[in-house]
Amino acid sequence: MTATNTTHTTTVTTVTTGTMTTVYQKPANDGTGSAEEPEQEDDPILLAASMKLEVNDPPNYVQDVHVREAYVETLANLTSIDASVISVDLTFSDVIVTATFKVLIAVVDGAPVMDVQATESLIAGVTPSAFMELLNAKVDEKAGAGVYTQTLLEADMALPVSMARVLRLPLAMLSW
Repeated sequence: MTATNTTHTTTVTTVTTGTMTTVYQKPANDGTGSAEEPEQEDDPILLAASMKLEVNDPPNYVQDVHVREAYVETLANLTSIDASVISVDLTFSDVIVTATFKVLIAVVDGAPVMDVQATESLIAGVTPSAFMELLNAKVDEKAGAGVYTQTLLEADMALPVSMARVLRLPLAMLSW
């Protein structure tokens, strides 16, 4: 006697496209009883910078959440920019890690919520030596002393203007 068990697999893929706009409604408290116009959040402004480092264990380094936290905290501490608007992407090739920083400045009703030029100046004021000194300490603190070693090779602009246009983001390019 032979038993046959048939299994069927159905895969359903749904693709949804569209644009989402976040609208904030201000409470009507002007005494007239009419609501104020809602604020419209526009495309954010992206400030970006990158650096290349030689790292002892690139595959684990780029995957380690503690390393990412160390990068964000380092830039936040040296610039006084709120860490919540800073992100870092870490990629590697051989022993070279590229860290790409992004500072996203929200734009509401056509005006940035942070002074873009002042933010650029804060980032431009960070010296590579100060950054690496604090980064080394933060990585040791968060990931464990001596787990990773990183040596700065170069600091450069992160996203070319053409990439910003593809992403439909205004871009201010920074270089250290």
